[in-house]
Amino acid sequence: MEDIIQEYEMQVIRLRKQLAEVESRQGKYASGVPGDILQELASVSWQLERAEQKISGIYRDIIAEVNEERLSIIKMLDEFMNIRQRMREIEDQFMANIVRPGFQLKRAILHREFLDNEYRRMFTKILHEGYADLVDLE
Repeated sequence: MEDIIQEYEMQVIRLRKQLAEVESRQGKYASGVPGDILQELASVSWQLERAEQKISGIYRDIIAEVNEERLSIIKMLDEFMNIRQRMREIEDQFMANIVRPGFQLKRAILHREFLDNEYRRMFTKILHEGYADLVDLE
């Protein structure tokens, strides 16, 4: 693509030089410019205009492709942001439904083990008459 653009740009430069030469030859005549110079001037102007239009068309196509890619990137970024949001929601639900209840269950198990140990200690002390009276037991 760059080679084609560069080729057209070189053609435009060459045609502009040629146009300048023809205009300078035309300028030598105060009036009554010969038809061959007018014809050459029209031909070079037409060729120059076509080359510039081709370059313009190529740039329009490039701009259209860039805009298309930009829209595609924006769409992908939007999808990415939606996925990230859904991930955050899932992580929050995981914390609320799995991690926190698991932590609370572990705390309850540890508390139960503590109470079981205390119960066994007290029961053993009661069996061995470690408490002198009811007030000590309480």
